[in-house]
Parts: sequence; C-alpha cells; structure tokens
Amino acid sequence: TLRRRGIEYRGVLFAGLMMTQEGPKVLEFNCRFGDPETQVLMPLLETDLALILEKTVKQELHELEIELSSKKAVCFVAAAGGYPGDYKKGTPIHGLDKVKTTLFYAGVKEENKLFLTNGGRVLGVVALGKSIEEAREKALYELEKVSFEGMQVRKDIGIKEVKRPKVAVMMGSDSDLPVVAEGLKILEILEIPFEVHVLSAHRSPEELLPMAKGWKYKDLQIVIAAAGMAAHLPGVLAGHVDIPVIGIPIESKLQGLDALYSIVQMPAGVPVATVTLGKSGAKNAALLAAKILALKYPLIAKNLKNYQSKEKTAALEKEKLLQEIGYRAYLESKKL
Repeated sequence: TLRRRGIEYRGVLFAGLMMTQEGPKVLEFNCRFGDPETQVLMPLLETDLALILEKTVKQELHELEIELSSKKAVCFVAAAGGYPGDYKKGTPIHGLDKVKTTLFYAGVKEENKLFLTNGGRVLGVVALGKSIEEAREKALYELEKVSFEGMQVRKDIGIKEVKRPKVAVMMGSDSDLPVVAEGLKILEILEIPFEVHVLSAHRSPEELLPMAKGWKYKDLQIVIAAAGMAAHLPGVLAGHVDIPVIGIPIESKLQGLDALYSIVQMPAGVPVATVTLGKSGAKNAALLAAKILALKYPLIAKNLKNYQSKEKTAALEKEKLLQEIGYRAYLESKKL
C-alpha cells in the first residue's frame, strides 16, 4: 500500500496477531515495536539490534542473516492496580535488585534513588528456557521477588502452550482402549498432555496420514501406537513422521506374537521403539515417552522422579510385609 502511494518507509512494521478458532488473525499493524510482545522477543535476538536498524536505514537488510536463539521465552507483565482503568502512580517498587533475569521497565520512573510506578503496564519480567514450561517457571520465580501496592499479574500467560498435547496415542481399534488406558493413566499422573485417536492404517488411511503429517505444526513430540494382528499402524506412522514412535503389540489369536513380530521387525531407517505385550506394554510405553520428554521438560522430569520413588516405596513395602508374615500368609493376603 505504501509503495503504491509512493511512500518510502524504512523502519519497524509490527504485526499484532490474535489466535482464533479459525487460526491466527491480524489484529493490527504498528510502525513501532509492540510492548510486551516485543519484550518477549528481544532476549531471543542474537544479532545486534543496532546493526539490524543500521542495515534497515541503509537498505542493506538483505545482506544480514538475523540469528535467533532456539530457546523459548515467556514474559509476565506486572500492571498497576486498576489497569486498564484508572490506576495510581508514584507507588514504590520493591525487589528489583533481586531479579536475576531480564527486566523491561515500561511505566517506571526514578525519583530520589527510588523506582516508582508511572504507568499502567509497569514492567515486564522475561525468562528463557529449553521449553515454555521452564521459561514460565523461571519468570514466575523471579516475578515473586517484585512487589508494589496494587500489583496485578496475569499468571495464565503461556498456559495454553503448556497444556498443548505432547503425545499422540493412536489405536487401530477401540477394542485396544482397555489396554492402552493403563498407559493413559500414567500420562495423567505425570501431567503429560496427550490426545487419543482410533484410526486404522488399513480402514482409514485417508484420515490417518493427513493427521500424522499435521503433527509437526502442533509441536507433538512423541507417538504411542497400539495395534494387533498385522499391526501395521506403528510402522506406517513411523514412515510419515519425524518424531519418535513407540509401538504397543496387542494380544489377539496368536497371543500377540504376530503383532510383536510385525512391530519389532521394522527395516533400517524406520525405527519403532517396541515395548512388551498388553497392559504392561502400555505402561512402559507411557514411561518411555515420559523419559524422553523429561530430557526437555523439567516438570515432567520432576513428576517422573516422584512416580518412580512411589513405585520403589510400594515394592519395599511388599518386601517388608513378606518378611513379617511369611510367604503363606502373604499369598493369602494378596489372594495370589
């Protein structure tokens, strides 16, 4: 539009986006940086901002390769009480010297060596992490160090991303669900978001494959696929996605050996991590997925450690009871 009007513009064009049920929509364009929207991006910028601006002015931006960190960033805004309506100014801000992450002053002024509120959006606390969860935890931890009268903070920032499914659990038949449910319970205990689908590699490939190819846009991390008999589902998925696939063989007429052999004998280049048969396999699939995710997500690592600790305690309690009452009474008490 500017070009059609003969206007030469060199500067910032900031697009404000709003996520809707139909996908992202453009809310506005600004010829300036956004406020918290830019604050969350700046710590990720590894190329000197001054150099970017200089190249922009000189119309040499095409010569510059702008580099961004692969980390994730989250920004929490501390706002004045009453904002976005009427709010008080001149309130002392405490704890700023204790914050160990990036602070952006927005509505802040310095007076007599004191920092005072001077706007609606007072300041932004930004933290980086390997994941949104880690960045949120760090930012919230540092934010707790800051206080001023009437301070208000939206603490749901980033929560939709945290709750986004990380695991896709697939079954070829709904008859597999009682088995797979044992793994779903563990995912719930470990607070790992997941989605569940019943789609057959044989009966509904037209629906299965487009879904699988779309997972990269949803940032799904792992696939757990359960199948019996010919058990092609895990292998078919592994051939169409670039994320780990864990296969659960389901018992059928051949006691599940047909499914086990089918899943475990994948050709070189198309790996499927195959667990044992049935409910034990479903549990192990969930735990294997958790161990992979724990490498990236501290909260999952913490939950997994707690789960394993409880399992160990339960096993030791059984040993203690066995020694106390003897094997005959133990068998009777356990109805074994």
